[in-house]
Amino acid sequence: MPYLLYKYCGNCGAVEYALPYMTRYYEYLKAHLGESSLGDWTGYRFYATPIDFIEKIYLYMFTSIFVELEKDYALEREKWQNDLERYIENGRCIVDEQSAISALIVLGIGDEKTLGAQLVENIEKADRHLKTGMFGAQFLYKTLEKIGRTDLAYCVITNPSEPSFRVWIEQGATTLWESFDTDARTLSKIITCSLTFCISSWKVYAEQSVCQKIAITYACNSYLSCRLLSVVELVVTVHFRLNGKEKTVW
Repeated sequence: MPYLLYKYCGNCGAVEYALPYMTRYYEYLKAHLGESSLGDWTGYRFYATPIDFIEKIYLYMFTSIFVELEKDYALEREKWQNDLERYIENGRCIVDEQSAISALIVLGIGDEKTLGAQLVENIEKADRHLKTGMFGAQFLYKTLEKIGRTDLAYCVITNPSEPSFRVWIEQGATTLWESFDTDARTLSKIITCSLTFCISSWKVYAEQSVCQKIAITYACNSYLSCRLLSVVELVVTVHFRLNGKEKTVW
């Protein structure tokens, strides 16, 4: 969050304050590879994105931030990039999961065209369903926008069957649930106010990409209390307007 404040608002104070804590966590994670509890949590079902892959993605992201802030981490960033490139064979990610493929594309590792085709293939095989947890969701919609497939991002968000944000609404959701599994065992697991980074990533995508980075006062002012239905209607409306129409669905 401090880095995002710096990146989008030019707020240097927050990131300067947070930098010692960021570097300390980076050094800890580096020293305990394979021992962290990081994972692709809160997905609809189990997704086999290896923990060591997730750890190296985060280590690469940390060093990229440090380099951007003019800290001497260029060699370490190169090391993590080389490690991540070992997950690519013949242009394709050997971890054939939406999370892994999306992360590589967003971070600019590997051939975007080949990896993009692999991602589209993966999503189509999943009947245009989201197949990520909290790790991969932060990358998926950004990736689809980057490769020019916002139409597919829209289909994933509004898929009529689980896992889907649309199913939540049809089940009566007025906020973001912790799980995409809406059976009786998980309906009680509701996040009433906190919009987690992973599950709300589609909302960020809608604000930054579908809406062409226009500042939406409604979305900003209601970040902790908005009704999910209203925000989804906003996404759908914008999608159709971008295609020359003015109607919403469902």
